[in-house]
Amino acid sequence: MNIIDNPLLLIIIILVVIIITLFATQRYAMIHPESTFYCRKILHIVSVGFCSFALQSIGPKSYLIVIFLISSILLAIEVQKKYLQISDGNSYGIALFPLAFALLLLMGMEYNMVVLGGYVLTFSDAFAGIVGKLLGKIKIIPFKEEKTVIGSLTFLVVTILILYLLNWYGLSWGVIIVISLLAMLAEMFSWRGSDNFTIIVVTTIGIMVFNHL
Repeated sequence: MNIIDNPLLLIIIILVVIIITLFATQRYAMIHPESTFYCRKILHIVSVGFCSFALQSIGPKSYLIVIFLISSILLAIEVQKKYLQISDGNSYGIALFPLAFALLLLMGMEYNMVVLGGYVLTFSDAFAGIVGKLLGKIKIIPFKEEKTVIGSLTFLVVTILILYLLNWYGLSWGVIIVISLLAMLAEMFSWRGSDNFTIIVVTTIGIMVFNHL
């Protein structure tokens, strides 16, 4: 039996993987507080990436939308209560990405466009943060949070790569670059994790608009 042909089994496996990653990163961050940033990025990649994969595999099913909404509420409560070591209690990003998935699907957006937005958030945002932390010398404050130039450039390059490799809608190079720039700006002008919402929304709507021109 193919796991992807069994949505319930796939969802259970993904939830188990996310929960195991959550507890593993939480435990490691408690023992090694200096690694909290990287633990947060690992959890980000696993959580957003597997949720995107679930949507790609299952489609815009109503029960999946309900799961995203419930997850968003529970995660917002977690941030408020500061239960997790890897959450500083100031960023609601962990609760905003499932909300973005749910709202875009409720609006009737083509689900594979939402999936692409999810993959951009998964990899572009994570790698931008990691590269920025390791190599970022030139810092800027576009809005209320400090960013690095190399981090933003990394975001742009990774996004272009994702949209090129997963070019399900036959987008031209020019369109890919424009959408990638818009997504990068959504990341740059973020505050308290808002980019976990805006990156998915901007990427999805950008693909929809240019796909219908």
